[in-house]
Amino acid sequence: MPLGPRARLAVYKGGSRVSSDVLAAMDQAVADGVDILSISLGVLEINLYESPLSIASFGAREKGIMICTSAGNRGQGSRTIRSGIPWAVIIASGTVDLADYALSSATPTRASISNKPFSGKSQEPRQLSQVTRRDARGLNYEGILKPDLMAPGVLILAAFHPQLMAASIGRNIDLATDYNLLAGPHISGVVAVLKAAHPEWSPAMIQSAMMTTSNPLDNTNQPIRAHDGSVATPFGIGLGHVDLGLVYGASLQDLVNLVCSMNFTRNQTQTIIRSSNNCSNPSSDLNYPSFVALIRAAEIGRTLTRRFRRSVTNVGDAATYRVMVEAPVNTTVVVRPQTLVFKKKYETTSYSLTIQYNADIRIQHREGAVIWIDQAGKYRVRSPIMVAAAADNFE
Repeated sequence: MPLGPRARLAVYKGGSRVSSDVLAAMDQAVADGVDILSISLGVLEINLYESPLSIASFGAREKGIMICTSAGNRGQGSRTIRSGIPWAVIIASGTVDLADYALSSATPTRASISNKPFSGKSQEPRQLSQVTRRDARGLNYEGILKPDLMAPGVLILAAFHPQLMAASIGRNIDLATDYNLLAGPHISGVVAVLKAAHPEWSPAMIQSAMMTTSNPLDNTNQPIRAHDGSVATPFGIGLGHVDLGLVYGASLQDLVNLVCSMNFTRNQTQTIIRSSNNCSNPSSDLNYPSFVALIRAAEIGRTLTRRFRRSVTNVGDAATYRVMVEAPVNTTVVVRPQTLVFKKKYETTSYSLTIQYNADIRIQHREGAVIWIDQAGKYRVRSPIMVAAAADNFE
């Protein structure tokens, strides 16, 4: 595991094409009492109630287990994520430059481990983080922004399938695949570190802590870009490449309420949530650290309003936070209240966010953010806002 070096690993074999194998492997891991499931599987594009990964992940989350899985390798098109499971951490794959390292000094220089001589002269830092060409993009389930995070997923030293040749040197040296296989384990390692430091935190709190403190900028302090040079949106990187202040919590019942709002039949719903849970209070407004406002085909030309309510828990000392809003284009965002006051650690309070926007899909994805900043300037808790065209515009 790239991080969490003292973590104990158990490896389970579950073929991505055989549902029973995936279910058996995940159920065994749950029975063994694991804390984190790191999963990199190619999955079919099927409904949540038909997906073994979705069903088993919900059961694992019910036991307090964190599920980290890759966004997939279907390429840069919109809605190419197959496993956009709302109760799992979905990780996008980014690049990392292993040849060049920036040296911190008043007059930065760059050292190289390539065959080029080191000049010792000051040079502009090179952009190291990009979304990979093969990485799948959101949305999947349209109410929740996916992927959640981006992590290094290519050019990572690792084992690979001996019969799956991805690249080679000369005629007889095969190299590991650069598919999105290792982004997930990187984030799983971060989860392990956070869980060890904060064993009392729920999976939702750990996920929120990673998401709201991740950085949408690269090492040159510029927006992370896609492989073609365009600026990457949250549909490609989630909240960004991975002192915690505020976290968003979500209970199992909150997830049950989400599933119950999805217009599934009773049997389809029970396949996911099991019979021990009920649908007395369905709600699609999950307490998630991101906001998605959709434009459906029948709404084109109208002015739309979406309202969200979020609860945040202070995991630091007593503090006061003030909000900063980056509104998407042609959009008005109102947050109430504009100040959150926490008198002690683990105190929880709520705020509302209202988005008013023009239903115009000439710009399919409009990006913004709501950022809570503490009075000392130490913490910045960032959640993206996406105004996006719904899937029915492309059917």
